[in-house]
Amino acid sequence: MRKKPQQLRSRLMVDALIEATACAIGKHGLADTTTHHIAREAGVSVGSLYQYFDSREALLEALIGKLSRDVAELVEVRLAELIEQDLRALFKGLLTGILDLLRKDQGYLALARHWHELRTLAAVDAVEKNFLEAFRMYLFQHHVEYRFSGLPATLFIVYNSTVFTSMRYLSQPHPPFQIEQLVDGLTDMIVGYLEQSRIAERGGRRKRNIGAGSAAAANRGKSA
Repeated sequence: MRKKPQQLRSRLMVDALIEATACAIGKHGLADTTTHHIAREAGVSVGSLYQYFDSREALLEALIGKLSRDVAELVEVRLAELIEQDLRALFKGLLTGILDLLRKDQGYLALARHWHELRTLAAVDAVEKNFLEAFRMYLFQHHVEYRFSGLPATLFIVYNSTVFTSMRYLSQPHPPFQIEQLVDGLTDMIVGYLEQSRIAERGGRRKRNIGAGSAAAANRGKSA
């Protein structure tokens, strides 16, 4: 951002430009949206726009940054409510909340529909960080129940499977089924994957323990 908003009028202008960015993306698509489109949506000149943002990319970063903060706030609230619940309740609660947030805001919905084109923006990484941090906190709270030797890989698969499928759904003007079915299907898939990973991890530990016990017994036999 070129000019930090100190006064109320400036802050309102920044907010208006961010909202206009979302509207312009919704009308023209991400690739074709220009600063002229955004200025027109905000009802200001391009020169006024450039007093606050030096490029279209800066406006996109600001819009996604706003989304990131809203997601972080939602995740914090939902996690506090659900951290003692089982994994299914946690995942379903987080996913439902985030999808509701995206669908109720036209700007956020426009971003969701062009998510695959935004991967190079730093603010997108902040959204991912919020999501993954919630799961890390939950798994830490339930470390006795859920232990994964390959946690980074597990979280990568969970996050990207969820995001790709959800954004693909939101990108369709007329989705072929209700969003509740999407939430239930993703919940079943992710929880099933995590449960299988947990079973495999337990099985691996059991085999290692048995192997260690057999080796110790063999060594005792040799000593005798």
